[in-house]
Amino acid sequence: LYMVGGIILDPMPITVQNKVYESTTGSSWSEVVQTGSDAERADHGLVAFDGKLWISGGYGSDTEPKADVAYSTNGATWTVANANAAFGPRRGHGMVGFNGKMWGIGGNTKPSG
Repeated sequence: LYMVGGIILDPMPITVQNKVYESTTGSSWSEVVQTGSDAERADHGLVAFDGKLWISGGYGSDTEPKADVAYSTNGATWTVANANAAFGPRRGHGMVGFNGKMWGIGGNTKPSG
């Protein structure tokens, strides 16, 4: 199990997280040491597919939706696969792996806040 990014609402102001946590049980979690900042985002899509974690869209500290797709094999090092995906800037969407493909579902193209 992996938990990637997110936001802290309290105390204000809201801060976007650049943290990745992993667990094999769901009850005990360990922070993965980051080697880059591609996981800094909230309201993003995330899916485990083809032996990798894939992350797309969401927003960072600037609250503008991202249009990128990145992957990681270990949760620590992220590689940008596409900096400007055809689906455009998107947040609040889901991602699933089905029938040998990744699928992005719904979402919003407006900035956060």
